[in-house]
Amino acid sequence: MIKLRDMRKPIIIIGFIFIQTCLLFGQSDTIIVPEWYNKPPQKTGVIYGIGRASSSDLVSAERKARLNAITDLTKKSNNIFNVFISKCDTVLGNDHKTLEIIKTISSECQATLKNVVDKDKKMFHQNNSYIFYYLVEQKTDEAIQAFKKKIKANNEIKDILAKKDLLKVLNELK
Repeated sequence: MIKLRDMRKPIIIIGFIFIQTCLLFGQSDTIIVPEWYNKPPQKTGVIYGIGRASSSDLVSAERKARLNAITDLTKKSNNIFNVFISKCDTVLGNDHKTLEIIKTISSECQATLKNVVDKDKKMFHQNNSYIFYYLVEQKTDEAIQAFKKKIKANNEIKDILAKKDLLKVLNELK
């Protein structure tokens, strides 16, 4: 007959392994979507991009999530300039040449994704797949200042905008 005293050590070891396994898999299978993913931060002079991706490969999931966050950031950056371009389109009417120059300058300023900062990332593992959430930020001041400077450096465009009261709108761009 097996004595209880002889069974203590194997029971403790099995119990310890069971608890560690539960802790390891219990935490990784639970996906808690970061708060910033559903409600990105709001801060004057800064835009945020969010991304999510999943893959069976850890590195691929992280890279895809970051790329998705940068894509989101680019769309939001475009919106900043599109407000001004839309206003110009309305006010300038048939002056397509001036509008095209403004759009070109806007594209040049938007194309530089300088100073993109990785703010946060969260990784989860579920069903043999890695799931990444990514948050990036970029200060908009540099791009906006470059845009304003290039517009004002073109005297012909500057004069047209001044006559149509669009320089005020340009100066309010944030």
